[in-house]
Amino acid sequence: MKHFLKQDRLFPWSFNCAGNMKQLVVFSSLAVLVWSGCSLSDGDPAPAFRGLATLRLTLTPEELQTLTVNRNLNVFVAADLVYDYPDRDVRRRWAIEMRNAGQFSRRFFKKNFHLQFPPEDRFFGKRILNLSAQPTDDTKLRSLVGYTVLQSAGFHVPELEPVALYLNDEYQGLYYLIEPIDKEFFDRRGVPVSALFEAKLLEAQWEYTEGFNIRLGYNKLYPDDDNFSELERLLRTITEATPANLEVQLAPIFDLSSYITYQASMVVIQNFDSWTNNFHLYHDDRTGTLRLQPWDVDHAYDTELDIYAPTVLNDLIVENPLLRRRYLLKVLELLDGPADPAGLQSLIRSRVPVLAEAYNRDPYHQAAGWTMEDRSRILEGQITAASQRLRAEAVRLLQP
Repeated sequence: MKHFLKQDRLFPWSFNCAGNMKQLVVFSSLAVLVWSGCSLSDGDPAPAFRGLATLRLTLTPEELQTLTVNRNLNVFVAADLVYDYPDRDVRRRWAIEMRNAGQFSRRFFKKNFHLQFPPEDRFFGKRILNLSAQPTDDTKLRSLVGYTVLQSAGFHVPELEPVALYLNDEYQGLYYLIEPIDKEFFDRRGVPVSALFEAKLLEAQWEYTEGFNIRLGYNKLYPDDDNFSELERLLRTITEATPANLEVQLAPIFDLSSYITYQASMVVIQNFDSWTNNFHLYHDDRTGTLRLQPWDVDHAYDTELDIYAPTVLNDLIVENPLLRRRYLLKVLELLDGPADPAGLQSLIRSRVPVLAEAYNRDPYHQAAGWTMEDRSRILEGQITAASQRLRAEAVRLLQP
């Protein structure tokens, strides 16, 4: 993540609990520390990790309990946040609001959070950030690898920055600050959009079926209205299309080439959580069509997928000989380019020395007996195996 703000030597607040009893209290699946008789005082930041920013959140015991009790609800609490990056000589403090986050990840012990900054004092230009524990990723490298492939494939990808998180001076582990997909995401990239939809809850179908409610499968993020007509037109066109007329029917309303690249990319990085969830559709005013925007690839390379994505739209592509060939050639293009195992393994090995100390001291990783060095080698093996299998399958299917 690029930083353009000047050095700011603002010192954080910390809890001074000398002589007071520290008690571990468990609310359902989340353990929190509660202090009695604590006072607020100036203090030095929590220990920094080399090459890594430290994020320090301070909440009163009352705010922390509210956050914990409402783990399944979007209830905001006030917090003090200090971002400290000694290697870049950057230190800033904000008064923020935060809440629990994630559709399915709230059941995990290590929680995700949604951070909201004041409009007049943004986090390096950003009003909202996700603080992600990546709870399903035992390597803490899958999002980095997945987004690297997607960016090289031509997609906009969110900025993500690893940080060492402290909550009330207790080390919580290695987290990622991740830029959300919203209207400002596209504004920062100079992409004019007039509509933005979000797939949700594994219900984002690519066709109309009996009983399907489009508003249960998609959120309208921008503008803030109930007009789903453009998305409804797309799904209706897909439902009525045939393999032979698919490309012509979709051309005025949907970027089919982008979709083919998206599905090929998700198969190449073996990200199963992308067919009916974790993507956005945006109306690109430059082309006048809806386009795909990827999101949340923390399952990259953690399963074994077939070469064809299981969606109705992809079935139509596969049944069209010319479109099927384009898809398979795109798979091979990605395997030879951004998803080449040698390049991805080099990326992984360059990041492990930076992240390993924070990862290995993460209490959740320690409890599982993991080290980043061991987990990264497993990921490298998964990348190699997936590449070899998909390459052989694509070459076989391209044979006359």
